[in-house]
Amino acid sequence: MRISPVLVFILLCWPSIGQSAPFAYITNQIGGSVSVIDTETGQVTDTIEVGSKPAGVAVTPDNRRLFVTDPEARSVFVIDIENLELIDTLQLGEGPLAIAMQPDGSRFYVADWYEDVVRMIDSETLTTLKTFSVGASPSGLAVHPDGGSLYVSNRDDNTLSLIDLETDQVEATIEVGTAPFGVSMAVDGSQIYVANVQTSDVSIVDSREFELTATVTVGLFPYVTQQVPGVNRLFVTNQRDGTVAVIDLESQDKIADIEVGSYPEGMNLHPDGKTLYVSNWGDNSVSLIDSETLEVTGTINVGDGPRAYGPFIAPR
Repeated sequence: MRISPVLVFILLCWPSIGQSAPFAYITNQIGGSVSVIDTETGQVTDTIEVGSKPAGVAVTPDNRRLFVTDPEARSVFVIDIENLELIDTLQLGEGPLAIAMQPDGSRFYVADWYEDVVRMIDSETLTTLKTFSVGASPSGLAVHPDGGSLYVSNRDDNTLSLIDLETDQVEATIEVGTAPFGVSMAVDGSQIYVANVQTSDVSIVDSREFELTATVTVGLFPYVTQQVPGVNRLFVTNQRDGTVAVIDLESQDKIADIEVGSYPEGMNLHPDGKTLYVSNWGDNSVSLIDSETLEVTGTINVGDGPRAYGPFIAPR
């Protein structure tokens, strides 16, 4: 049987059909917008006008919707990704800031800076399913990869809370550094990383025992953390230093500081598992870092006051 040359071409190209490089969605808190970056070209392809001071951001796993928090507007904005249009606005509490998705995309969580609560929200109906009382000024959220636990940093209590998502109860709270803010998980779920703004360090917490196992000094005013499992390193944005600190997770020592733009805040790992995107509030840019060589490989200009607080790069 002879196979058509056209069919051969289609079969050879099949892995790339329907696939494209993911997009990064950068919330510009001063500009009141979201910059859309095509990560293949490194260009801003669209700008979406939203609210007054957009800050937190999360993308659904199916890449259909983008959720953006705005503490000043007391709202969560819902953006249709296919059409890049604002399709709904959810009025929510007094100061919605941190946001995190359930791994299956069925619901998301929003921490209210002023009401000291975390709300569980249905991703389709936008109804509040549950409200958890936590510590003072909850600032960061991270969901365990298995979807069973939610971790909350409480900035004004200097604590980290564990919410059991099977029982819907706050199970435990432990002390970390001073003014904990960004929280992230190891990809395998074994550890939690907390950036402590006022003690300029990172708390490493064992997720199984929910115990503090190490504290690593970084730069001034650390904001968020991001593990890169391929190189077994943790990266930390330092607002006041204009750097990203690099921690070797085997030795648990800081091994480098990478100079980026002014006042770096949000940071996310590209699905290639290698490239970090860092939003720089002070100079309206995003820096690209090679996590292996620790070199800045590019800079992209975005809107005014890019914060990009949350998982802002869409999955493939």
